[in-house]
Amino acid sequence: MIRTMKAIIAIITSILAYITAVTILGLPVVSSVVLGLTLLLLIQSAFATYTMLYSFLDKRNLKSLRPPKQNFARKYEHTFSLLVPARHEEKVIGDTLKAMAKLDYPKNLYEVLVLVRSDDTKTINKVNETLNQLGRETFRLITIDGEPINKPGALNLGLHFAQNEIVGVFDAEDEPHPEILKNVDATLTKRKVDVVQAGIQLVNVDDHWFSALNCLEYYYWFKSILPFFAKHGVIPLGGNTVFIKKNAVREVGGWDDDCLTEDADIGIKLSAAGCKTAAIYDEKLATLEETPVNTAEFIRQRTRWAQGYFKILLKGDWLKFGSLKEQLLLFYVLSYMLVRQISAVAMVLLPVFSLLVKVSIPLALFSFAPAYFLFLQWGLGVIGLLQLRKNYNLNFSLLAVGDALTFYFPYQLALFVASLRALNRLNWGLYGWEKTVHLNSHRLAVLGRLG
Repeated sequence: MIRTMKAIIAIITSILAYITAVTILGLPVVSSVVLGLTLLLLIQSAFATYTMLYSFLDKRNLKSLRPPKQNFARKYEHTFSLLVPARHEEKVIGDTLKAMAKLDYPKNLYEVLVLVRSDDTKTINKVNETLNQLGRETFRLITIDGEPINKPGALNLGLHFAQNEIVGVFDAEDEPHPEILKNVDATLTKRKVDVVQAGIQLVNVDDHWFSALNCLEYYYWFKSILPFFAKHGVIPLGGNTVFIKKNAVREVGGWDDDCLTEDADIGIKLSAAGCKTAAIYDEKLATLEETPVNTAEFIRQRTRWAQGYFKILLKGDWLKFGSLKEQLLLFYVLSYMLVRQISAVAMVLLPVFSLLVKVSIPLALFSFAPAYFLFLQWGLGVIGLLQLRKNYNLNFSLLAVGDALTFYFPYQLALFVASLRALNRLNWGLYGWEKTVHLNSHRLAVLGRLG
């Protein structure tokens, strides 16, 4: 409560300081509004751009993302229970299990638990067929009955059956790199952490109008933005390729059955409990995934994410962090899905507004300043797509670069619609899991993995 009051006092003080400043300057109300909004947009856009660039600004940041160098003659120190929740995933689960059977780690040191509802006969049949082909005793199918019908409920059941020290989470469509467990084991051992978040990358860049921008989001999120938050001890974890000490999961009460973003929620709870997290990123180690299959699926997926983040924000666990800086960072990241769409549109509308109303020429020119960061982010998008093409040996047309620029604002509009749907669902108490359809597009897009 004291920390909350401090945050409220800091906000009120800032507002009063601004009002005092514009009063002393004698600015009209309209000019004061334009100036205030411009300053807010500058702060938000500068910070967002900085987090995108964080890993690239210092060689030490990029170096810290690389997993520790391994002595391959050493004995592996950790055992893994890999949880794979699956529902109506008969089109992809077989390939995922085959990929997990190729993990370059001693077979007796990791198990795979496939968690499927008992009424999902198509997925169960595909899992059984694949497990019979693989003949791996440590790969098990666990069927689920009862409520809740969602991913966190399945993960909590998997936690109950997990026999090994480290719990890992993978999604039903994932294509993990064979060496991921080796590198996680080395990270856990040498960096003395409780949690490891490895990279995830969407790769079907030119499948849909939104695909290029969706892939770019993942690229900068896992290579730069998430490491920034991990560095400051406030990391909302990703939905898969995350590895946590089983005891730590149990100490924070497992995954929240009622949360639509159980990954972010448990990441915040673990951070609040003092657990240390390492974010690692290496292009060749990233788990491959696909973008949603169409616009409606994309909006539904982002509705679920936004609703989950908003609920975590309202739940208030972020206020348990010790410093005001940590609380502000978490408030920012949990409201980010709505803030960034509003700011992207405001960067364009504010200069237009300032030209239509009677403000001074210097102030009108100043209102264009936040757009500088918008152009900078567009440039980073072009660089990111070229890096994806090179690093993942993708065969997409360079016209996708044009799509990323052309559809930037429609993309923000789609995200804004998703955020509004999320707020509406929250208002009406709708927490049903809107599942994303998977078709294996990522496996079709990749010509080869880095060696």
